[in-house]
Amino acid sequence: VFTHNTGTGIQNNDRMALTITSSTISYNGGNGITTNHGAITNNTITYNSNSGIKVYQNGGQPITVQNNIIVGNTASTGAGINIHTYCTNTISNNIISHNTATGNGGGIYHSGIGNSCFQTGLFSNNTVTGNSAGNGAGIYHTVVENNYNPHAITFENNTITQNSSSDPESASVWIKSPYATLNNNNIFANDTTYELYDYQGIGAADLDIQNNWWGTTDQATIQTKIYDWTDDGTKQVVDYTPFLT
Repeated sequence: VFTHNTGTGIQNNDRMALTITSSTISYNGGNGITTNHGAITNNTITYNSNSGIKVYQNGGQPITVQNNIIVGNTASTGAGINIHTYCTNTISNNIISHNTATGNGGGIYHSGIGNSCFQTGLFSNNTVTGNSAGNGAGIYHTVVENNYNPHAITFENNTITQNSSSDPESASVWIKSPYATLNNNNIFANDTTYELYDYQGIGAADLDIQNNWWGTTDQATIQTKIYDWTDDGTKQVVDYTPFLT
């Protein structure tokens, strides 16, 4: 049990991969967990005064975040999970609920940065619900493009619902990435202007968000829930058909 510390509950600044498992990390004055890489599994991470989990990935080592309960944390950015990655990361089977960010990423804030290693990211089977933020109430995902390898991210089989944002053009999922796919997710009933806001420029290939459930089977209604090229001719085209019914 790591609780009521004035700063971060657990902090790992070493290049050695650390496994953090089956712990309770609550009511700390900083992040619940801060680490560079390793595995964070089967923990309860609640009511910390900064991000529940903060990862700033170093070098080519992977990070795995699985089967955690992440609830009630408060931060400026990435209140549930705040993750900056250079290489492989897997975020799966977490409950990320009722976290609050004053800026972006109530549930998850993810920034991918090009590097010389092979890069993939998988966000799967997470429940992201009841979070709030200025924007990206459920998920805020952005990639810094450079001359290194692309950072390819897959979001699949997640449920993103009942999150809220305060910005005038807010979204439950805010994304700027030329290499992302979002398939087989449930994205519905969020208190945001849009369910998905695609900020990527028009030069990228179409964003694949096929086979998601948007809370309706009416195509015209689904289109109003998505901000893309049809709303701003400088933005990427979103391919949302077929959609789940």
